[in-house]
Amino acid sequence: MVLKPLATVLDYAVSYDYISKVLCINKDKPQIHCNGKCYVGKELAKNESQNDSKTKNSVQKVLDFYVPEAVAKIAVLLKPTFAPLHFNYQAEYSYLFLSHIFRPPVF
Repeated sequence: MVLKPLATVLDYAVSYDYISKVLCINKDKPQIHCNGKCYVGKELAKNESQNDSKTKNSVQKVLDFYVPEAVAKIAVLLKPTFAPLHFNYQAEYSYLFLSHIFRPPVF
């Protein structure tokens, strides 16, 4: 399943501070700069082994997402307002300079 590893990586990105400080296996070795990648690798391996043994009708893990209140209250504009544009066309050129001399014949 493609979404299972994506959920693990997304969980790592969202809770990066918690994973790197609490759940990291190598947190006592700061020179490695692991920052929780060991935990993510272990979780990905665990998910991969579970995918091999599970059937298609298995219960999937439900993810709870926290949406901040400021993001949830985004106002939607119903009708955008634009300033009216006025174009005044002025013919400041003439392509026939002798139009007052040469006129079509009148019958």
